[in-house]
Amino acid sequence: HTPATPPLSQEELARRRREIERMKLRLEELGRIPAKEVEEAYEHHAQRLEVLECEIADLEKTLENLTRMVQEIDAELSKRFAAGVKQVSGAFDAMVRTIFGQGSGALEVVLLRGQDEEAAHIEGKGEEHVPATAATAHLGIAVRVVLPRKRITHLGMLSGGERSLVAAALVFALSRINPPPFLVLDETDAALDEANSRRYGLLLEELAQSTQLIIITHNRETMRHAHRLYGVAMGPDGISRLLTVRLGEAQEEAEARVEASRERK
Repeated sequence: HTPATPPLSQEELARRRREIERMKLRLEELGRIPAKEVEEAYEHHAQRLEVLECEIADLEKTLENLTRMVQEIDAELSKRFAAGVKQVSGAFDAMVRTIFGQGSGALEVVLLRGQDEEAAHIEGKGEEHVPATAATAHLGIAVRVVLPRKRITHLGMLSGGERSLVAAALVFALSRINPPPFLVLDETDAALDEANSRRYGLLLEELAQSTQLIIITHNRETMRHAHRLYGVAMGPDGISRLLTVRLGEAQEEAEARVEASRERK
């Protein structure tokens, strides 16, 4: 036993009658179209559909190839990035030991995820890939420094001179791995004392073997290692004049004068 279907309202009956009439008119219109035209229209749309399906398949294949290519490039870049950081980290460690006599320095790749940080240590792990999670995180570089007789938890605990030397060590390490054609250093030695200035000057001489250095400084020890000096001096007349001194030629001239003075005596 099934419940009786409730009777339709007059409005619903009228709506269905109108729908039936529209369907009758559509069938009559289709009946007046020649069968040949219907067949031609079908073949045209069928061919168009086949072309579109082929284009979609080509696009899907291209997208797949591009996705695979991007993944391969990302993997290669991650490998080279990790190897580069490892190489610079080694040079940075050597620079820190040279400048401070002892201690150590290292660079580490850091993955930043909001408030969380995960350090991927590079030193001693070979030319490995940066973790795959780096694709969805921000990469950063952490600078780790250990100085003799000093406990350091962050770089802010270093003195002004120590921070300057650490920054110089990092710049020189990068320049040692990939020497630039020239390097501009602006008052990087301002916070150094005399002893550290001598160490800084020795590093400048080493770096100058592969890179032309342009140094803005007031440090006499740094000037002593320069090949040429350019400066401004004010004479007794109060007029500023540009000066150029070639230290090599000046030293030779001074030695010649000293020798001539000895001969006269």
